[in-house]
Amino acid sequence: MSGVPTPPSEPGPPASPPAGPPVGAPPYGAPPAGGYVPPAYGQPYHGQQPWPGAAYPPYAYPQRPSQAMAITALVLSFVFFIPLALLVAIGLAIAVLVRSRRGINHGRGKAITALVLAGLILVGWAALIVVAVTTSDDAHRDGSGHVTQSGTISVQRLRLGDCFDHGALPDDNGRFRITTVRVVPCAEPHDWEVFHTFSLTGDAYPGTGEVSRFSEGGCLDAIEPFLGGPLDHSGPEVDYLHPTAASWRQDDRLVQCVIGANGSQVTGTLRGTAHQRPHPSRRPGQQAQQS
Repeated sequence: MSGVPTPPSEPGPPASPPAGPPVGAPPYGAPPAGGYVPPAYGQPYHGQQPWPGAAYPPYAYPQRPSQAMAITALVLSFVFFIPLALLVAIGLAIAVLVRSRRGINHGRGKAITALVLAGLILVGWAALIVVAVTTSDDAHRDGSGHVTQSGTISVQRLRLGDCFDHGALPDDNGRFRITTVRVVPCAEPHDWEVFHTFSLTGDAYPGTGEVSRFSEGGCLDAIEPFLGGPLDHSGPEVDYLHPTAASWRQDDRLVQCVIGANGSQVTGTLRGTAHQRPHPSRRPGQQAQQS
């Protein structure tokens, strides 16, 4: 059997040429135009200084700020027996707090603790000094309590029968107050003698006016029995020491009635001398005040 002849096939599209670099581009591996060659990995770029011994410089961690001042302030704040050390601690603590305002913690917590401790201890020192001054008693007394050698004492330590020097006493206007007096033996010249004492009552301070009224009345009631007779305008001067609002809060209720010779000193006691009403140049009740 004869075969059917196969028609000749049509030719296909021409084969694509192999891929290559674009027209005008340098062949692969050749340096680009201009002669610039990018650096290999780990090498510095043009104009960059290489880091010695390493491709990249190590990361520089920020150093922790010094807290030596804060620690020193905290340590000094515990040296309570040296006031100068406390002052230094306060100064260092303030300096640390000022530096910490820049946003860096230089020991702010320690500085605050030192500041509080040193401040409280200094307040305690001040209170002790005040107590020591106001309660000091360097006068000498005998077994019965009479002053045998002069000395300075707190006004609240004046006793019945004590004689002391102080010149004029303050009045109710509060221009000044007495905290200490100089006691002397009554046989020596002196300004005042404590002839009577008594205590006021009440929880709340009644006010200066009421305290003065009660104090004046109690002292005037006691003057005639002390002198042994009625008062006279040319007689001695009567005054008194009474509690203030501050001392009242410290449970002070004591009123001390005093008598003097109206501007001149007295030697010995005025008990039984029968002098009369205080001198009219000074109204009874212009009293001294205890602190």
